[in-house]
Amino acid sequence: MVSFLEDWKNDENGEIRRVLEFLNLDPLGVDARGAVKLNVGGQRSKHSTLQRMIVKSRLRSLLRWLAGPKLWAYLAAKHAQASCVLPNSELTSGILRDFLDYVREDNQCFLKEWGKPADFWSPAKVTLLG
Repeated sequence: MVSFLEDWKNDENGEIRRVLEFLNLDPLGVDARGAVKLNVGGQRSKHSTLQRMIVKSRLRSLLRWLAGPKLWAYLAAKHAQASCVLPNSELTSGILRDFLDYVREDNQCFLKEWGKPADFWSPAKVTLLG
């Protein structure tokens, strides 16, 4: 199944229903109202240096067991995450233009295969942020 971000933005409930039907799940059995959205821009975080060291360590399982679930969750939430600062883009408008030209034909084939109109996506809709 392919699902497009634009379709989620335009009709989130319709896309949820479509995904559930694809999975042969009863869409009437799921109430998406009030669902908590995870991983939204304001929630971005990354592991701190300490957390990365622990995750890579052979002692991770032992440390997690010793701390117990509540303390482990507390430490992860309060001390082990740092705010995620996105790096400055080094993508120039020329590189972006070359890339968009490179993927244009494949993109049009993809859209056609999945029943989207040819103008559903265009290089004109792509911009550099920042």
